[in-house]
Amino acid sequence: MVTQMMYLGLFFTFGVLFPEFEKEFGWSRAQISGASSTMFIVMGLLGIAMGRINDRIGPRILLTVSTVVFALGFISMSRMSDLWHLYLFYGLLCGLGIAAHDVVMLSTVARWYTRARGLASGLVKTGAGIGQLTVPLIAAFLILHYGWRETAVLGRRGGPEFETSCSNPPVLVDLHSEVCRLVLPFFNHHSCRSPWD
Repeated sequence: MVTQMMYLGLFFTFGVLFPEFEKEFGWSRAQISGASSTMFIVMGLLGIAMGRINDRIGPRILLTVSTVVFALGFISMSRMSDLWHLYLFYGLLCGLGIAAHDVVMLSTVARWYTRARGLASGLVKTGAGIGQLTVPLIAAFLILHYGWRETAVLGRRGGPEFETSCSNPPVLVDLHSEVCRLVLPFFNHHSCRSPWD
């Protein structure tokens, strides 16, 4: 659920970044949209391959690598200065990273649960809706106050030490850990086994 929330939340944050790219670089809407189309193509073409890789090496390694690649692409956008950077970082790297998330998550949940598989899958996909709703809103707030480049690297700079003074309260205080703390107890069910088996 958390993985779906963060992946798809950041995926839909591209729409919030869109006008920032237009304003700073003067790129046309078609040029910027081309990077999003590239990401869809990469994600679609690699989906089957990611399923095969998941069968061979398991979800732990695959999700770890794909998350690192996705984060690298998103964070690298903060340093871009040319249009080809957008196609490389968002179109290719983020496309590579996000290609595995749905295939791996849903197949893992199906293996993990021996009962209530539909409910478990539904809970996982709920994260997608929550992420699409909340992450772009948070990103819009951060862009307004810190700029789009700082927002793109927030995942690297976030954590308990980020903006902790009383005059400037935390924007995100280790969001991932907090969500995991709240959500993981729901998965301690006698009919499930480790998703990494």
